[in-house]
Amino acid sequence: MRYMKYVVVFLIVLVGCSSAQAQCTYWYSLNYAEYSSSSYDGTYIYTAVLTDGSANMGVNSNGCPDSVVTQMQQAINSATHQPGSYNQLGSVGGWGWGDSSCVSCYISYENDQQVAAQAGQIFSWQTAGEIDCSVGGTIFYSSLLDYIEVAYTHSIQTGVRSNCFCQTDNGVTYQYCDIGLSNWCSYSTTPPDATITQANQIIVSPYDNSAGGYWNTLSLLGRFSTTGPFTVYIVGFGLNSDDTVQRDCTAYNLTHGGGGATGP
Repeated sequence: MRYMKYVVVFLIVLVGCSSAQAQCTYWYSLNYAEYSSSSYDGTYIYTAVLTDGSANMGVNSNGCPDSVVTQMQQAINSATHQPGSYNQLGSVGGWGWGDSSCVSCYISYENDQQVAAQAGQIFSWQTAGEIDCSVGGTIFYSSLLDYIEVAYTHSIQTGVRSNCFCQTDNGVTYQYCDIGLSNWCSYSTTPPDATITQANQIIVSPYDNSAGGYWNTLSLLGRFSTTGPFTVYIVGFGLNSDDTVQRDCTAYNLTHGGGGATGP
């Protein structure tokens, strides 16, 4: 599962670019975007930042001498645009740059990073997208800083099953159901940062993967400031358990504004 964190799209935006004479400028029609996503597999957080799009470029010729217009147009004919993506997860990552191409060509560059993460860890995540023009400098830039956390939640099954369906694989028919869950955390860590309401599409027949009555879940959560609760539920996965003890869950939110994220 991937989480679309931030999108910036510029459509038909005109940006002046100084030339040798003040009245002679380049114009740009931009259609660029920056996309960010994150996921977690229980061991690593994976992040991706993609910058892509296309543009058109010309010369504002009003009041500009024909000889200068000709020179500027010749510069456009040989000009290039280059995409860059910034992906900094904690101390890992940084800038990466794609290939330069013609000013009207579709360009794209994705910067991927990963970092090992355990329950309770919080990482800053800074992203940015940039397009540089060989004659006009930086013509597109967007950025965002937010924070992500791995949270642990211990849950107890409610006994409710829903959205059940059957699927046959290699001659064996399996029944899948969503299994209702409720927090089963220690008093000092209630409520947890992530409240898990159900485990989705669990095999319950011919063998029961929900047996045991309890569930351990690791979730990836997000927020957009250094303080306050984590309220964005990105992705989570869990395993059934026979642990009847109300375990210490991740509960950073208890001392930072209460609340929390709900999943799945």
